[in-house]
Amino acid sequence: MLELLGEVIGAEIARLTPHTPLGAWLPYARHAAIAGVALLIAESTRRMTGSRMAALAAAIGFVATTATAPSIGLLLIALAFLGAVTATPGRLRGGLLLTLVMAGFLTSSWGGPLAWVLAGAGLACVADSFRATRLPRAAGVLAIVVLTLVLIAAPLPAATTSEPPAPKPMGHDRATATSFRALVSNLPTGVSLVDDDAMTNVLFRAIEPDLKRARVHIERIANDPAIIRDTLKIRRVFALPHAQASLQLQGFQIIDSLRVADRGLAEIVAGGDCATTTDRWQAAPSLTGNTNLAFVADRESRRGPVVIYLMGNEPIHVSAVNWPARTLRGFSPRTFDLTKDQDRTDLERERAEDQGPGTLDLTAAASVTRVALWRMPDAALSMQINLSAPATQVFVKLSPEADRLVSVCPAFPAIVSAIR
Repeated sequence: MLELLGEVIGAEIARLTPHTPLGAWLPYARHAAIAGVALLIAESTRRMTGSRMAALAAAIGFVATTATAPSIGLLLIALAFLGAVTATPGRLRGGLLLTLVMAGFLTSSWGGPLAWVLAGAGLACVADSFRATRLPRAAGVLAIVVLTLVLIAAPLPAATTSEPPAPKPMGHDRATATSFRALVSNLPTGVSLVDDDAMTNVLFRAIEPDLKRARVHIERIANDPAIIRDTLKIRRVFALPHAQASLQLQGFQIIDSLRVADRGLAEIVAGGDCATTTDRWQAAPSLTGNTNLAFVADRESRRGPVVIYLMGNEPIHVSAVNWPARTLRGFSPRTFDLTKDQDRTDLERERAEDQGPGTLDLTAAASVTRVALWRMPDAALSMQINLSAPATQVFVKLSPEADRLVSVCPAFPAIVSAIR
């Protein structure tokens, strides 16, 4: 992408840049500066729009603008610096001059519209190039129409799937204060109830005076695994459907201690510890002996990828459970049969590329399965995978290209009933 973009920008500079005295004195420095900023504008546009075509058009538009209207080109660079100065410091990385230009585009509110303006200018420049060729007029018009449609349509999937879908109501939309009071009255005093959603939080506030009059004390706690684990050390914890669905993929088990689980309320207990991945290989004994694991992120921006090595006495085949088809691009498993020389050779090559794990003893297992997991932009925060057999050893590591931490947790799938 960058090589092609460099060639296009170089051609545009050679064709459009006027031979001003400054250009005659410092041609290489001037051209290099324009090309460098154009490349960063292209990368910024790609990140904002999700379209490589828009990125290419924006870069061409910037080069054409600096050539035909130098004052506008300087204004664009000045705006980029202004955006960089007013940006949140945490969004900036590095101290290079051109990095500030890129950060300005990425962090300012006008970056998106300006990127599309530059893309339009680039499209107009391409149209002028078509008109200058000997192609039939109809062919040139058709090419411009197709290019315009691709430019507009390419980023639409990324724009419409930037956030994970909201959980479906599980009786929340039909619950009333009366029905919710009857459900919560099953809880003994002195327990904790995990926050579920805005509706049940409102209902709980509505019935709280009744609970106080009945001298029933129920503490509400956040749906945070760390808080829940600490709370479980001192009291019992219960959860409603949405919390049950997420917690069973984060190392918690759902049990029916009050015989009201079929009405949407159930107790949760600690089932196993999660392995928080870092850029170093680590053994994860809490993930052994379990045929269900989950790839967990605590926020939308955390994507991985994470690499998992599963060792077993028999081949372990891994399947994605309830992953939408569009997210399966982030699921890449492969099983190596160590009784086969080719599989052993392939595993050693993968292991070298993954830089470990160094403590992997190939003589202690008959099979090794390598799984690479990415979270796609619209994927759920917790995604389950199923193993055909439990692993005897598990190693996990966050890939070097990732800049966020994620977790791999033992999962304990259970039927979740709606509130009624």
